[in-house]
Amino acid sequence: MNPAGNPAVNPPRVAPMNPAVNPAMVDALGSDDLSVVDRAVAAAARLPARESDPDVLFAAARACEDKLLDPGRAVAIYERLVADHPTARTAAPATRRIAALRELVGPGGETARQAAELAQLIARADTQPTARVIERGEQLAGAAWPGAPAAALWLADWLRRSRRFAEAQAHYATVAARWRRRGRWYLAAWFAIAGACGVLASSLVEAMLRSPPGTRWSALRPPIEAVFLGPVAAVLIGVAFTAHQLIAPAVATIALGGLALAWLSGAALERLRAGGRPRRLRGLAHVAICVVGVAGIAYVALTRDHLVDMLIETVRFGPEG
Repeated sequence: MNPAGNPAVNPPRVAPMNPAVNPAMVDALGSDDLSVVDRAVAAAARLPARESDPDVLFAAARACEDKLLDPGRAVAIYERLVADHPTARTAAPATRRIAALRELVGPGGETARQAAELAQLIARADTQPTARVIERGEQLAGAAWPGAPAAALWLADWLRRSRRFAEAQAHYATVAARWRRRGRWYLAAWFAIAGACGVLASSLVEAMLRSPPGTRWSALRPPIEAVFLGPVAAVLIGVAFTAHQLIAPAVATIALGGLALAWLSGAALERLRAGGRPRRLRGLAHVAICVVGVAGIAYVALTRDHLVDMLIETVRFGPEG
């Protein structure tokens, strides 16, 4: 998204539409009357696949972005275009628009409302009272949704263009402090994951090499930790995908990552036990390493799925409802 303009700016250049398509529908999609555009978009979306034209679908999706200011509806039409006409010349630019807009509307459209509000705010900012623009921009920037950084940066840019330089500088500083700091934590989390995996893998290799020759490869069997945690992880993932699809990918990542670390740790400790070697101190070290690794996995998963702000709000104000 271009933070200085509408989320749909910089449209890809495409060739003119097929002259065989319905010219009345094409004209309606380009109308300045939003009710006419809305009806044309609905008509284009209702056509069955065999009757639809990819150029018209692309134009309908663009109209949703540029005129109706409804990114969630646009994504649905782009996805239909790609599904029904995968070899069309507009399929590639539609795929790019899907990727860009998904960052705002969420994997399942969970934040489509906020994305639409941001698009409307950007399009109408210069005709609205300044106090209202700032208030709404700050609300969107402070909310727990993937477009919060874009909203914050757009507001800072808008204040600069409005010659409110002191306020713009303050908002730029907030953006830098809030999201650049998270970038450093994100990198640190990846280092923690890599370090935990490396140390546990090294511990397993060392334990295997010092095991009796005929028993080394038995370390590949699932240890008791994996046998116990595997079903627990499966239940957690299943419940997450059933009850709350927004957090389900993060839950799956954390559960599977934790299971992998537990497998490495348990396999190494099993080799120590089989070889008659002491394992208490190494076991305590493994626990600490697993905690660090799981913490890193959790932070990466929450950041990747844009759930950090939601978690902060839940901790501060409690769950909704």
